[in-house]
Amino acid sequence: LLDACPDLADSFDWVTAFDAIHDQTDPDGALRSIHGVMKVGGYFSLVDIKAATDPAANMAHGWAPFLYTVSLLHCMPVGLCGGGKGLGMMWGTEKAKEMLSAAGFGDVCVEAMPQSTFNQHFAARRTQ
Repeated sequence: LLDACPDLADSFDWVTAFDAIHDQTDPDGALRSIHGVMKVGGYFSLVDIKAATDPAANMAHGWAPFLYTVSLLHCMPVGLCGGGKGLGMMWGTEKAKEMLSAAGFGDVCVEAMPQSTFNQHFAARRTQ
């Protein structure tokens, strides 16, 4: 994104993504681009599926069968297109936090969303 639109660098105080990063063919690049368009001190609100990265840890997750099915039939084909990473919607909290950190975000806070059955909110701040 920044290669195509360098004038967007350091432009935004707040960026949002709703159930979208796990579908990207290059989610790492998407997160780095989001980081790059944000002002230092800005926040990235990432809303995504509330699940663990380790599938075994999702055995008691009431929505797991449905979420893995949707992931297999939609998210994985989309994310694998053109040799993509193919995270799928059950990429999990741990993987999301790891990738946000690797993209340069600090102060990653994971918050419950009582109004949502299966999503959670990641608040990630651009610290540098």
